[in-house]
Amino acid sequence: MAELVLIYFFTFSIVIFFSYLGVRENNREVTVVGHFRWNKFYFLSLLTLTIFLGTRDGVGVDFYSYKDGYENGTQLFEFGESTEIGQIWLTDILNFFKLDYHSFFIATSFITVLLLFNSFKNFYHLLPIGILIFFVGGMYNFDINGVRQGIAMMAFFNSLRFIKWDGNVKEKLKNTIWFSFYLTIGALFHYSIFIFVPLIFILNKRFLSIFNSRILIILVFIGFFINSVSFLGIFANSFADLFPKYEYYTDLDLMTEVSGFHLGAVFILIANLIPLIFYNKIKSEFPDSPKYFVLYAFGTGMMYAFSEYMVVGRVILYFSLCNIFVFAYTISYFKKYSREYLKFKFLNFSIIGYYIVLFVYSIPKFMEIQIITDYFSLWFIPLTK
Repeated sequence: MAELVLIYFFTFSIVIFFSYLGVRENNREVTVVGHFRWNKFYFLSLLTLTIFLGTRDGVGVDFYSYKDGYENGTQLFEFGESTEIGQIWLTDILNFFKLDYHSFFIATSFITVLLLFNSFKNFYHLLPIGILIFFVGGMYNFDINGVRQGIAMMAFFNSLRFIKWDGNVKEKLKNTIWFSFYLTIGALFHYSIFIFVPLIFILNKRFLSIFNSRILIILVFIGFFINSVSFLGIFANSFADLFPKYEYYTDLDLMTEVSGFHLGAVFILIANLIPLIFYNKIKSEFPDSPKYFVLYAFGTGMMYAFSEYMVVGRVILYFSLCNIFVFAYTISYFKKYSREYLKFKFLNFSIIGYYIVLFVYSIPKFMEIQIITDYFSLWFIPLTK
């Protein structure tokens, strides 16, 4: 376990450090605030994270399923039964060049990381914090397992950048086309992204203006206090029937236990609520942030209620894992005003410290669940469970 902790924190530090240098370089190169421009440090950060994710061996519940699927080669596409067409195409191309299964994980990791970086394009200064939350906030744990959906989720995050209702007809049409483009990219790897097509009409200014800190907090509390909801089970099973290959997965536990009134669950709840408590102030500072906070609040509340149902939980993750943006906005806001308000500096240290401690604390369970054989490797370093 000690070796794993060292590898993780070495990797996290390098990736975040390069991204931080990328932001500094970006700030020197541009005069328009918010304009993202690739530079050598961004590429180094992206390359490091891609190699780290792509060269893993034996890490992830479904690692060997993907490995076997790649080595078995071409399969016929059948909607709802076969794997998605994007994976079929990718597998065929890599097999055509006689590359082994490692190439599949390198390729999918590159797509995932490229989309991750691109999702911060409108607010590139938040990228280093976003990468930190990616590692310790749950997204990393999901990506190494749900490879296809990990790509779809990153595509979804990119599509959110184009939900805008300002500007003339030409700009609105352009945004709609880009929104559709990223949803199409995601759908090539996971059908679940189709559910979010209506968001381009729902997440308008009028809808978002309904929500304030109090309402978002209530949404999370409602989910937290739902302990026995049999009708949700009926809904979950009905939803699963739409996707036959997932019908046996509805009774699997997708996440660590987050409900109940034990001390750990209360700490997690408090951590989840901190950004929402300051939402009214943060949205004034960052006008593009409300859609991420609203989706995060809905997702977190629903995750408390639905987390035991894998299929439903996997859809909710698109919302709850908006935490990489929500906490990036929150930490950035606290940092900006930490000199004026000591409590913000304390809250920043508390949030970052909490997530790091929680990540380390969860590693034994991570090894139990995500590493299914006694031998695995990261950075080509052979490790034992």
